Amino acid sequence: MTLAYARVGKTYRIVKICGDDKARRRLTDMGFTPKCKITTEFIAPFGKTTVVGLRDFRVAIRSDAADLIEIEEA
Repeated sequence: MTLAYARVGKTYRIVKICGDDKARRRLTDMGFTPKCKITTEFIAPFGKTTVVGLRDFRVAIRSDAADLIEIEEA
């Protein structure tokens, strides 16, 4: 499952970051690394933006970037 299909209020663990080298590098620089726990806090109407709690801060990412992050329920 990818982060684009996550439910609000659930905690997940990142399994893998997909995409080309540039996209993977950008996401890992933002803190999305394998085995990291994230909590989905808000999904904007129509699902275009997802806000997640990651480490000790919040990150808002677009749905196309969320499709590159594979997750599993923690």
